[in-house]
Amino acid sequence: MRTPMLVAHRGEEYLAPEHTFSSYDLCRDAGIEYLELDVRQSKDGRLFSFHDEDVMRITGDPDRFCTLDSESIRALDAGSWFSSAFAGERIPMLEEIFDRYAKSMAFFFDVKEGTDEDVLVELIRQQSITGSSFFWFSDHRQRDRFRYIYPDFRIKENCSTVDDLSTLQMSMTPDIVECPPEACSGPLGRYCVRHGIELMTSLHECSHDQVGHMISCNVTYINTARPLECKETVDGILTAAGLK
Repeated sequence: MRTPMLVAHRGEEYLAPEHTFSSYDLCRDAGIEYLELDVRQSKDGRLFSFHDEDVMRITGDPDRFCTLDSESIRALDAGSWFSSAFAGERIPMLEEIFDRYAKSMAFFFDVKEGTDEDVLVELIRQQSITGSSFFWFSDHRQRDRFRYIYPDFRIKENCSTVDDLSTLQMSMTPDIVECPPEACSGPLGRYCVRHGIELMTSLHECSHDQVGHMISCNVTYINTARPLECKETVDGILTAAGLK
């Protein structure tokens, strides 16, 4: 029985504002293995962890992220929208995230369009975290370029069927396949396990039955917006099975 590693989707976004130190700290302190970082680049070339194309939802400002310089981004209040208790939370730069978490957590990078992946790779190599990191690109041309230039870095792709994966493998074979929970026990899940491709799935709810099923499917990663709840469920299942 494989113990799945948990990937915190934007941190612990139900208990603290997404992509802030408060959210990430909860994950680190609970022993969550991975942070998912949405990587965006400022106008002056600095890399931050922020999901949306603009900052409207978080700050009420309609500006697109890529039009703001790093000083302007660091001045934004990224916490008050969630609760006044988090007023003054900042959008973190990747260097700050690495300094705070790289010794205790690993990272899944969702690389947004317009991000200079060469700058990202340089930061990652400075931290010596190449082996534990993995990446997803919404832009397939950017993904293919990245695979060609940086073959030592792991890439995740989304597939629902073996046919999806077979089509993808005509151009590249991913190191990790993310599939819907129901596909993990089907032909796609069995194909990935048989061919040494790691499996990842996303869970919105972390019930005992859902998590237990993912463990039985030998899923390597569970990506969840409720990482603390999911960890409690995983630990309970392993304890009951005498494995913890």
